[in-house]
Amino acid sequence: MGSRGEIPPRGNAAGRFIPPPALGGVHPMAEAAEAGSRPPEGFLGRRFRRRALLLETIRPLEVPVVTETKRRDGLGDRAGAIRYAYLSVLSDLERAFDVSFPPHWTHAEILERGMTAEMDPIPDFLRRLLALYSPVRYGATAGPPADPTELVVSIYSHRRMWGLYAERLLRSPPAPSLAPHGGAR
Repeated sequence: MGSRGEIPPRGNAAGRFIPPPALGGVHPMAEAAEAGSRPPEGFLGRRFRRRALLLETIRPLEVPVVTETKRRDGLGDRAGAIRYAYLSVLSDLERAFDVSFPPHWTHAEILERGMTAEMDPIPDFLRRLLALYSPVRYGATAGPPADPTELVVSIYSHRRMWGLYAERLLRSPPAPSLAPHGGAR
């Protein structure tokens, strides 16, 4: 072999050198296991058995109204975010539940007469959003208004409201960064 302190070359049972895998590479024993040959028994067999490949198929989804509300609030236009959120929610309520709010109804009448049982619990959140919207709309703010984002997220968590955007967004192709890479199947 050599002098003392020298590391003997790595080898398999036949004495052939087995280089370590390159960064990101596959160890030769793992290649053999994937090629269909049986992995060795014992420690190496357990170590190089083929593992199940799990691909995440659920992508996070944020409703565009929530995104725009956050964007406007982030730019420092909280009053604009509240106005946009409230008016968008009313429009989407009409589409999601196939109702129509006559233009001559006040906001209080919409809450009293326009809400149906299948909209529950949206009226509670809409009432709280209206409490933010009214001072902004009519200019009677005593201080900075509260953040509307949590209320908007709560309203759009109803299946019918979320469904207005989910089907359209889920049909769109995944972003390039989320696409599977060459080796994944």
